[in-house]
Amino acid sequence: MTRWNPVNWFGSKSSTSSATKNTDSNWGEYKGEGIWCICPDCNAPHEVEDETFLNEVQSACFEISQTTKKLYDDFHFGVETGRWDIDPENGLFIKTAPDGRKASGPYAVVGSWNEKTHSWLWSWEMDESWMPHASTVAALRLQERGQKKGWDITAARHLLVNEHETWHLTNLAAKTAGFQGTYRAKVNDLNHHYFIIDQLEWEPMQ
Repeated sequence: MTRWNPVNWFGSKSSTSSATKNTDSNWGEYKGEGIWCICPDCNAPHEVEDETFLNEVQSACFEISQTTKKLYDDFHFGVETGRWDIDPENGLFIKTAPDGRKASGPYAVVGSWNEKTHSWLWSWEMDESWMPHASTVAALRLQERGQKKGWDITAARHLLVNEHETWHLTNLAAKTAGFQGTYRAKVNDLNHHYFIIDQLEWEPMQ
């Protein structure tokens, strides 16, 4: 199995930036708070006010924050040494502990966020040539659930959210997929990718 360096895998800065490009510098009433969808018809943002959806987000944040903490503690995410890698073709996240032990488990990319424009792009809207399908399968469960519940947000190509809301969306995706934790990586000067990670398992020492 090939171990992937995430910095290399996410592609060039130009391709990543185009995925979260701000197509209109005037975002109307959006002031950096709340979750907003960009309307495909008028290209203007509309705030998400669906109480059922927002309640689901709140419940997911409470649950996933606890399981994420346990995942980080159990697999040494909080230490400066060690490393992590991904195998996107097989949808595996690999964590290497400071003592050399490796743990792996399923993961998915939920979305990409531009910290300057606040633009969020769901992973399932990204070009498969640089976001392999295996890396989005688990995240797609949120889209499918959104379709059943009539949530416009999971069908919208672009959203506007601040940094706090990016975690809220990722927590909801994790809960929907039945995954344990969330993670993010900065892929260039402005863009971050958000992950959900299922339970990792230690591999036998070689």
